[in-house]
Amino acid sequence: MLDKSLKSILPLLDSGDHYGAHQRTRTAAARLSRNGIQGQYTAIELLFIVSKSLLEKSQWASGVDVSIMMIDAMAKLEAPWEPTHKAHVTQLIGLCTSQSTWRKKLIDAAISSSAKSFNIPSGHPDILQYIGNLYYKESSFNVAEHYLMLASKKESATILAKMYMQWALSNNQYHDDVGRFALRGVLGFILAEQVECAITFTLNFLIELQLSHPNTILESQPLDGITLTQSHTLNFAQLIIACIQRSGTSNIAQEWKSLVDYYRNSSSIVNTQPVTQACAKIGSLYFDIKPMQSSGNMMDIMSSLLGGAPAQSISKRKLANTSVGELD
Repeated sequence: MLDKSLKSILPLLDSGDHYGAHQRTRTAAARLSRNGIQGQYTAIELLFIVSKSLLEKSQWASGVDVSIMMIDAMAKLEAPWEPTHKAHVTQLIGLCTSQSTWRKKLIDAAISSSAKSFNIPSGHPDILQYIGNLYYKESSFNVAEHYLMLASKKESATILAKMYMQWALSNNQYHDDVGRFALRGVLGFILAEQVECAITFTLNFLIELQLSHPNTILESQPLDGITLTQSHTLNFAQLIIACIQRSGTSNIAQEWKSLVDYYRNSSSIVNTQPVTQACAKIGSLYFDIKPMQSSGNMMDIMSSLLGGAPAQSISKRKLANTSVGELD
């Protein structure tokens, strides 16, 4: 069935009749989809082959339209995407131009459909990580940060740490406080309750720091599991994780309060209102500390702290989805 459909479409692509190929593909895919489950799978392969060819020919509008038709056809299977289908989606995203809105349109469709297919509100982590890594390689750090945090995978946390160090070293930002970027990552993951990702991120951030600026690491290391540095903000980011790892011990709530108070006096970044609000939320999430007063809606905190995305658009699963605006 696939070969028969391609036999009438490929010559149109080869001759430059992209509109004709687009229309014939739409008709053929609809016909195939009516032939049971096998027909649906065949339609998906047809749509992938044609969309790939259109995108390779820089036919962005038609290519993205057929790509989204493929994603819609995958959704109609009413089953989680197969690995081959995920690979189709990422390959097509990678072929899209970054110079217009077409790639963003395809990305949004892919995330929305994968969210429904896998019952993951934020979208499938593999798709998110691919997108984040793609933007990272293009040095679109703000956009990459959004997707890498949202992916909440150890691998994406590792990529994020490497990216943050490059970001910190760019545009003379390093002298300000390299811990600013460490805190971005740790708070993003911790507030999303992704502690393992926060640990992976921090370990890799310290590795990158050791490679780029070894003099930042203090020679004396009196605390097990903590790499003390000249940055109070970076030290605080590490100690957030250390406290959470001890959340079941006695007096940990008081230790957390004392830690926050100490570093608010030591770091101007920790002393900002969004970080203070985030710390109050961490106290509630991990240490059963009832806020003395309202610390603000969690979505509003993340909107302010992580880059200003509309609060109503950030679900609890999406807490790690944008950059730390107050830490810019």
